[in-house]
Amino acid sequence: MAKGKDVRIRVILECISCVRKGANEES
Repeated sequence: MAKGKDVRIRVILECISCVRKGANEES
């Protein structure tokens, strides 16, 4: 169960960094 949680957190963190990267490119 903890392993699945780690994977979910990792995906969320990657998504956040991806969105920030896109926002930086826009501005």
